Amino acid sequence: MAMIVYKDKIRPIGWLFTITAFIGVAIIILWNSTLTIPTGALWTLLGMTLFAVYNILNRGLSLKGYKPITIAMWSMFTGAIMALPFAEHAIEMIAVAPISAKFAMAYLAFLSSALSFVLWSYALEHAEKVSDVTNFMYISPIVAAIVAAFLLGEIPNMGLYIGAPVILGSLYLFNRYR
Repeated sequence: MAMIVYKDKIRPIGWLFTITAFIGVAIIILWNSTLTIPTGALWTLLGMTLFAVYNILNRGLSLKGYKPITIAMWSMFTGAIMALPFAEHAIEMIAVAPISAKFAMAYLAFLSSALSFVLWSYALEHAEKVSDVTNFMYISPIVAAIVAAFLLGEIPNMGLYIGAPVILGSLYLFNRYR
C-alpha cells in the first residue's frame, strides 16, 4: 500500500530481510503446532489489512501536520465508538471482575493501546518511509513471549530461541541495507 500511495520503495535486499523476518515469526508460531487455517485466522488477516490501511492513513495525517497524540486519540475514540454495540453488559462485568482482571484491562488500555498507538504514530511521523516502521511489527511475537513469561509464567519453547535471532538479525540488516 505504501508503494502505491506514497511511492515508498524497498530494494530487493530489503525484501529479502523482510521475508526472513517473516520466517522467524513462522518459526516461533509453528514450532509446536501444525499449520491450520481456522476461522480466527481469517479475522486476523482482516485485522492486519485494516491495520495496514491505518498505517497509510496515519502517515498521511502526520504529513498534514497532525500530532501523534491527536492521531492516536482519534483512532482510539473511533475504535471505542465502533465497539459500543458489543459492550452491552460491559460495565456490570467490569464491576464484578477480580482485581487481577482489572489490572490486566488497565495494562491493555494504557500500555498496549494508548501509549503504543502514540509511539507508533510518532514513529510513522518521523520515519523516512512507512516500511521503516512497519517492519518492526515482526518484534511482536518476541515481546508477547517475553511478557507471557514474566506475567503468566509461560516457559518459551525452542521456537522463540531460534525465531527471535532470525527476526532481530533480519530487522538489523533491513535497517542497515534498506
